[in-house]
Amino acid sequence: MIALGRPLVDNMFNVAGMPVKKFAAQFVSAYHIPSMEYFREEGDAGWCSTSPHGYKVAIFKNGQLTIENIAKRDSLKFD
Repeated sequence: MIALGRPLVDNMFNVAGMPVKKFAAQFVSAYHIPSMEYFREEGDAGWCSTSPHGYKVAIFKNGQLTIENIAKRDSLKFD
């Protein structure tokens, strides 16, 4: 997993001072992510997208961005 804190996100994407919700919307548009859904769990909240291509992207309300490698949909096998 790659986790970028708000200061690094601000620097990498030139979004210092931008509200996180606006950054999430611009991130979706810039990287052609079909959609991000709002989530709230275990004290965390933000926007998340899970791709059938094997990754999950989350932008937390504190400005942290995470990119995670997950199992691809076609590699899951259930008996």
